[in-house]
Amino acid sequence: YCLKFLSKKKMIFINSSPCFEKFGICYPGIEFFYKGTFDISIESIVGFLEKGAFPYGLKGNFAFYYKDKTRVVFAVDHMPTLNIFWREEEVSHVFFDIKKPTDEIDHVIKQQCRMFTGTTVGNRTTIKNIQRLEAGTYFEKNLITGEERIQEYINLFTHHVDKNITIEDFSEIVEEVVEESTREPFNLFWSSGTDSNSIYGFIRKLRRADRCNLISLYSDQSSSDERPQIEQLEKEYGVK
Repeated sequence: YCLKFLSKKKMIFINSSPCFEKFGICYPGIEFFYKGTFDISIESIVGFLEKGAFPYGLKGNFAFYYKDKTRVVFAVDHMPTLNIFWREEEVSHVFFDIKKPTDEIDHVIKQQCRMFTGTTVGNRTTIKNIQRLEAGTYFEKNLITGEERIQEYINLFTHHVDKNITIEDFSEIVEEVVEESTREPFNLFWSSGTDSNSIYGFIRKLRRADRCNLISLYSDQSSSDERPQIEQLEKEYGVK
């Protein structure tokens, strides 16, 4: 029983590189690691969490991990650019840091990856013992009882529309960033998705394609890849 109780209280955060910043203005026994930006102060977020609550409606581009003597809470934003993975005793933004040699491949999720070309449904990953937090949700674990729950903190289907900002405004901003970043020879990590192909569209518009080295990464260890789609794009664009 003692060993089981100690296990419940573990759930440590593995900060690789490190990538996340540690917030230093916390009471003793409290940890807060974060990456990105929020629409309220970090002090306010920590204040909510210290009281056993959560700042519902929180917005930004972020991921964070919080721990005190009684609970662990971690969250990702509505469109997570930073993942949060976890298992029974570890939490990390990097998948391989919490993977153990004895972990088994989840064949059901592997088939899903093939079907949906790389994406998965829900919190499960290809490794049975490791889970990933979905967009707009937070995970909470009671370190005394071991109880766990995942809760939505923002409604992903409602959006505030600012009519003063247009698609053309975004286009100008992106084009300016691309222009500044492509004055010297450069590389573009190229997938078949709309993000990198939109960037490539700006590169072609700016007539910078001749100094662009297109790179797509593949691995025989992967359950699926985009080689057929990339080959089709190469054909359409006349590039390699």
